[in-house]
Amino acid sequence: MFQFQQSDVDPRQVLGLFPDVVPDGQCVESKKKHPVKINHIPSAKILMDALGAVIPYLLHLRSQVQLKEAKKPNYHVSGLEEDDWKHESAGDGEMILKDLVDTVLLKSYLIFDPTAVKSFLENENYCDIVTCEEVLLAR
Repeated sequence: MFQFQQSDVDPRQVLGLFPDVVPDGQCVESKKKHPVKINHIPSAKILMDALGAVIPYLLHLRSQVQLKEAKKPNYHVSGLEEDDWKHESAGDGEMILKDLVDTVLLKSYLIFDPTAVKSFLENENYCDIVTCEEVLLAR
């Protein structure tokens, strides 16, 4: 995941590799760009390994937006245009990127590290309320 952090790859394209934690209807266009269709991660062990890799990536994205929102001069967020975090979605029905990142992070924590969920939710986050409510109530 370090290579994705250092590159200008659209975060939606990276998140599209993790269909088990990406909400339905999200990263649709990005998933079409993948050379192999990924419907779900085939085993619990592979899923845990994948989530162990994507969580630090998501935390990296969150820290980038915090730096950007703190108005650090000339701070570039890899793979993002100027206002992607605040205003733009990738298409019809797509979440704003910071909402998507936090929603995927919550879903990842629920599977990989449930003890981190309470702390995550107690702090400021941009989780999609409807999606996360459904996920939490299903537990």
